[in-house]
Amino acid sequence: AFQGLAGLRNSLLRQIGEPAFRTLLLSATFTMETIDTLANLFGPPERVQMVAAVHLRPEPQYWWSRAGSPDEKKARILEALRFAPRPFILYVTTREDAREWSSILKHAGYRRFQRFDGQTPDDQRKAIIDQWVANQIDGVVATSAFGVGIDKQDIRTILHATIPETLDRFYQEVGRGGRDGNPAVSLLVYDDSDWSVP
Repeated sequence: AFQGLAGLRNSLLRQIGEPAFRTLLLSATFTMETIDTLANLFGPPERVQMVAAVHLRPEPQYWWSRAGSPDEKKARILEALRFAPRPFILYVTTREDAREWSSILKHAGYRRFQRFDGQTPDDQRKAIIDQWVANQIDGVVATSAFGVGIDKQDIRTILHATIPETLDRFYQEVGRGGRDGNPAVSLLVYDDSDWSVP
Protein backbone atom coordinates (compact mmCIF):
# COMPACT_ATOMS: atom_id res chain seq x y z
CA ALA A 1 0.00 0.00 0.00
CA PHE A 2 2.84 2.39 0.79
CA GLN A 3 4.41 1.73 -2.60
CA GLY A 4 1.14 2.66 -4.28
CA LEU A 5 1.11 6.02 -2.48
CA ALA A 6 4.51 7.08 -3.82
CA GLY A 7 3.16 8.16 -7.23
CA LEU A 8 0.28 10.11 -5.70
CA ARG A 9 2.65 11.83 -3.28
CA ASN A 10 5.06 12.81 -6.06
CA SER A 11 2.18 14.23 -8.12
CA LEU A 12 0.99 16.28 -5.15
CA LEU A 13 4.50 17.60 -4.52
CA ARG A 14 4.80 18.73 -8.16
CA GLN A 15 1.42 20.50 -7.92
CA ILE A 16 1.99 22.44 -4.71
CA GLY A 17 5.65 23.33 -5.16
CA GLU A 18 7.41 24.94 -2.20
CA PRO A 19 7.27 24.56 0.70
CA ALA A 20 7.09 20.80 0.29
CA PHE A 21 5.19 18.72 2.83
CA ARG A 22 6.72 15.94 4.86
CA THR A 23 5.57 12.34 4.60
CA LEU A 24 5.57 9.88 7.48
CA LEU A 25 5.32 6.14 6.80
CA LEU A 26 4.49 4.25 9.98
CA SER A 27 4.51 0.51 10.53
CA ALA A 28 5.24 -1.97 13.27
CA THR A 29 7.08 -4.32 10.91
CA PHE A 30 9.22 -2.96 8.08
CA THR A 31 11.88 -5.35 6.78
CA MET A 32 15.21 -3.91 5.58
CA GLU A 33 14.21 -4.77 2.00
CA THR A 34 10.97 -2.81 2.42
CA ILE A 35 12.83 0.14 3.94
CA ASP A 36 15.23 0.24 0.98
CA THR A 37 12.34 0.09 -1.51
CA LEU A 38 10.44 2.86 0.26
CA ALA A 39 13.56 5.04 0.55
CA ASN A 40 13.96 4.86 -3.23
CA LEU A 41 10.28 5.55 -3.90
CA PHE A 42 9.94 8.41 -1.38
CA GLY A 43 13.54 9.60 -1.64
CA PRO A 44 16.06 10.42 -2.76
CA PRO A 45 17.29 7.82 -0.26
CA GLU A 46 19.79 10.17 1.38
CA ARG A 47 16.89 12.45 2.45
CA VAL A 48 14.81 9.65 3.98
CA GLN A 49 15.11 9.42 7.76
CA MET A 50 14.39 6.16 9.52
CA VAL A 51 13.25 6.20 13.14
CA ALA A 52 12.93 2.80 14.80
CA ALA A 53 12.01 1.70 18.28
CA VAL A 54 12.34 -2.04 18.01
CA HIS A 55 12.08 -3.96 21.25
CA LEU A 56 10.91 -7.35 22.41
CA ARG A 57 7.66 -6.92 24.27
CA PRO A 58 7.70 -8.57 27.69
CA GLU A 59 4.02 -9.58 27.84
CA PRO A 60 3.89 -12.72 25.68
CA GLN A 61 5.24 -16.06 26.78
CA TYR A 62 6.39 -17.92 23.66
CA TRP A 63 5.63 -21.63 23.37
CA TRP A 64 5.86 -23.96 20.41
CA SER A 65 5.23 -27.63 19.83
CA ARG A 66 6.09 -29.95 16.96
CA ALA A 67 3.36 -32.49 16.36
CA GLY A 68 4.09 -35.80 14.69
CA SER A 69 1.03 -35.65 12.43
CA PRO A 70 -1.89 -33.37 11.48
CA ASP A 71 -4.14 -35.34 13.86
CA GLU A 72 -1.72 -34.83 16.73
CA LYS A 73 -1.55 -31.10 15.89
CA LYS A 74 -5.34 -30.90 15.99
CA ALA A 75 -5.43 -32.63 19.38
CA ARG A 76 -2.77 -30.29 20.82
CA ILE A 77 -4.56 -27.15 19.61
CA LEU A 78 -7.87 -28.37 21.08
CA GLU A 79 -6.18 -29.22 24.36
CA ALA A 80 -4.55 -25.78 24.49
CA LEU A 81 -7.88 -24.08 23.80
CA ARG A 82 -9.51 -25.95 26.71
CA PHE A 83 -7.11 -24.24 29.13
CA ALA A 84 -6.12 -21.05 27.32
CA PRO A 85 -7.26 -17.73 28.75
CA ARG A 86 -9.78 -15.77 26.71
CA PRO A 87 -10.03 -13.91 24.41
CA PHE A 88 -7.98 -15.83 21.83
CA ILE A 89 -7.03 -15.64 18.17
CA LEU A 90 -6.28 -18.86 16.31
CA TYR A 91 -4.21 -17.91 13.27
CA VAL A 92 -3.96 -20.05 10.14
CA THR A 93 -2.54 -19.30 6.71
CA THR A 94 -5.25 -19.99 4.14
CA ARG A 95 -9.01 -19.46 3.88
CA GLU A 96 -9.39 -23.23 3.55
CA ASP A 97 -7.51 -23.70 6.84
CA ALA A 98 -9.78 -21.11 8.48
CA ARG A 99 -12.87 -22.99 7.31
CA GLU A 100 -11.42 -26.31 8.46
CA TRP A 101 -10.44 -25.04 11.93
CA SER A 102 -13.80 -23.33 12.32
CA SER A 103 -15.47 -26.67 11.64
CA ILE A 104 -13.11 -28.47 14.05
CA LEU A 105 -13.93 -26.02 16.85
CA LYS A 106 -17.69 -26.28 16.22
CA HIS A 107 -17.49 -30.09 16.35
CA ALA A 108 -15.54 -29.79 19.62
CA GLY A 109 -18.39 -27.76 21.13
CA TYR A 110 -17.07 -24.21 20.83
CA ARG A 111 -19.76 -21.65 20.01
CA ARG A 112 -18.47 -18.23 21.07
CA PHE A 113 -16.08 -17.63 18.18
CA GLN A 114 -16.15 -16.35 14.60
CA ARG A 115 -14.15 -17.02 11.43
CA PHE A 116 -12.45 -14.09 9.70
CA ASP A 117 -10.51 -14.31 6.43
CA GLY A 118 -9.87 -12.39 3.21
CA GLN A 119 -13.28 -13.35 1.78
CA THR A 120 -15.32 -12.29 4.80
CA PRO A 121 -17.84 -9.72 3.45
CA ASP A 122 -17.47 -6.14 4.72
CA ASP A 123 -20.75 -6.11 6.65
CA GLN A 124 -19.85 -9.39 8.34
CA ARG A 125 -16.34 -8.08 9.12
CA LYS A 126 -17.84 -5.10 10.92
CA ALA A 127 -20.22 -7.33 12.88
CA ILE A 128 -17.38 -9.66 13.93
CA ILE A 129 -15.17 -6.75 14.99
CA ASP A 130 -18.05 -5.19 16.96
CA GLN A 131 -18.73 -8.53 18.74
CA TRP A 132 -15.01 -8.95 19.38
CA VAL A 133 -14.53 -5.50 20.89
CA ALA A 134 -17.69 -5.89 23.01
CA ASN A 135 -16.49 -9.28 24.37
CA GLN A 136 -19.52 -11.05 22.92
CA ILE A 137 -17.25 -13.74 21.47
CA ASP A 138 -14.27 -15.51 23.03
CA GLY A 139 -12.18 -15.97 19.95
CA VAL A 140 -11.55 -15.63 16.26
CA VAL A 141 -10.22 -18.21 13.80
CA ALA A 142 -8.40 -16.03 11.34
CA THR A 143 -5.96 -15.56 8.52
CA SER A 144 -3.62 -12.57 8.55
CA ALA A 145 -6.57 -10.50 7.23
CA PHE A 146 -7.69 -10.18 10.87
CA GLY A 147 -5.93 -7.81 13.17
CA VAL A 148 -4.83 -4.86 11.06
CA GLY A 149 -6.27 -1.76 12.69
CA ILE A 150 -7.91 -3.72 15.50
CA ASP A 151 -6.65 -2.53 18.86
CA LYS A 152 -8.23 -4.84 21.42
CA GLN A 153 -6.16 -4.46 24.55
CA ASP A 154 -7.02 -7.62 26.47
CA ILE A 155 -6.21 -10.49 24.09
CA ARG A 156 -4.70 -13.21 26.27
CA THR A 157 -3.90 -16.03 23.81
CA ILE A 158 -2.49 -16.13 20.29
CA LEU A 159 -2.43 -19.62 18.78
CA HIS A 160 -0.83 -20.49 15.46
CA ALA A 161 -1.97 -23.76 13.86
CA THR A 162 0.72 -23.40 11.22
CA ILE A 163 4.10 -21.81 10.63
CA PRO A 164 3.56 -18.20 9.49
CA GLU A 165 5.07 -17.19 6.14
CA THR A 166 7.56 -14.81 7.75
CA LEU A 167 9.01 -14.03 11.16
CA ASP A 168 7.66 -10.48 10.81
CA ARG A 169 4.13 -11.78 10.34
CA PHE A 170 4.51 -14.05 13.36
CA TYR A 171 5.79 -11.21 15.56
CA GLN A 172 3.06 -8.86 14.37
CA GLU A 173 0.33 -11.42 15.08
CA VAL A 174 1.73 -12.33 18.50
CA GLY A 175 1.94 -8.60 19.23
CA ARG A 176 -1.85 -8.41 19.19
CA GLY A 177 -1.85 -10.13 22.58
CA GLY A 178 -1.21 -8.41 25.90
CA ARG A 179 -1.48 -4.84 24.68
CA ASP A 180 -2.87 -3.89 28.08
CA GLY A 181 0.51 -4.76 29.62
CA ASN A 182 -0.77 -7.95 31.24
CA PRO A 183 0.63 -11.41 30.42
CA ALA A 184 -0.35 -13.16 27.20
CA VAL A 185 0.60 -16.49 25.70
CA SER A 186 1.75 -17.39 22.21
CA LEU A 187 1.55 -21.04 21.19
CA LEU A 188 2.63 -22.26 17.77
CA VAL A 189 1.79 -25.89 16.97
CA TYR A 190 3.09 -27.31 13.71
CA ASP A 191 3.76 -30.54 11.92
CA ASP A 192 6.30 -31.23 9.18
CA SER A 193 3.78 -30.52 6.38
CA ASP A 194 3.57 -26.89 7.56
CA TRP A 195 7.11 -26.15 6.35
CA SER A 196 5.87 -25.98 2.74
CA VAL A 197 4.22 -22.58 3.35
CA PRO A 198 7.07 -20.45 4.74
